[in-house]
Amino acid sequence: MGKSVRVMLLTAVAALGMLFSAAPASAADVTVVVYVNGAKAGSGTSYSNSTMVRACDVRADNLGIRTEYITAKGLRDSVGDANGSADGCGSERPADGGSIDQLRVCAGSGTANCSPWQRGY
Repeated sequence: MGKSVRVMLLTAVAALGMLFSAAPASAADVTVVVYVNGAKAGSGTSYSNSTMVRACDVRADNLGIRTEYITAKGLRDSVGDANGSADGCGSERPADGGSIDQLRVCAGSGTANCSPWQRGY
């Protein structure tokens, strides 16, 4: 076997090794938006490989924003944006350590102004 053929084979084997040993792709951030009367009221995001969840109020309308979520382990909880539409958002890691499976964002109390449930990854 010639030297150039061996080099090509070694290169191919190395490339295959890198292909099969690559780390799995991480979960993408998912952002869900809620609208009230046609205007964006806030958003919720699952991030950090779906291990964190955030709620962001973007409008000074006194409604408040919360992101409701369900983890892969079955915990159902929510996080709010405690400072309203001022800079900064509320965020937390689920108490059960599970990844965010589903989330929706709600403006105000009750469920009249909630986005549809969406996958959290």
